[in-house]
Amino acid sequence: RDTSDGVEISGGVPVSAPQQNPDLRKLSVETPSYRQSVAQEEVADAGILTARSSFFPSLNLTGTTGRTGPEWFPENSKWTLGAGLTIPLFNGGKDYYSTKAATASWKAASATRENALRQSLVILKQNYSSFTEAVQKLEVDRAFREASESREKIAKEKYNNGLLTFDDWDIIENDL
Repeated sequence: RDTSDGVEISGGVPVSAPQQNPDLRKLSVETPSYRQSVAQEEVADAGILTARSSFFPSLNLTGTTGRTGPEWFPENSKWTLGAGLTIPLFNGGKDYYSTKAATASWKAASATRENALRQSLVILKQNYSSFTEAVQKLEVDRAFREASESREKIAKEKYNNGLLTFDDWDIIENDL
């Protein structure tokens, strides 16, 4: 936010129970880091095709048309057509080594994709475990709060009736 105005929050924190045995592998495939690594692998695969294409002959066709003449609207038309065929015989191994480099890039991108899948799976497992523990801790904290409130009520009654010392009552109040 651009302004420094305060934010007021109302209501409680929504808490839902964790889903039992979620399909974390399916979820990890949908993470942005995994999708990015898949796209990089596809780019590397296209790079292999591009590198291999330099082994094949290429055919170039060109055409031009125009008008010539001494007047503003020339009347003499002219056109040309051209065709060129290039057959790569030997260019110092450039084609061979660029194909090898593209293949190595694809292997690296494939390994990166597999690593991204493993990392996202580990992160999802850790986050699911943390979420489950947080929900359980919330229940334990609620039980402790209720027990502390009950203990405080009992201690207040005991202190009022002279059955509890001030120090013990103060400790119980501070715990609450």
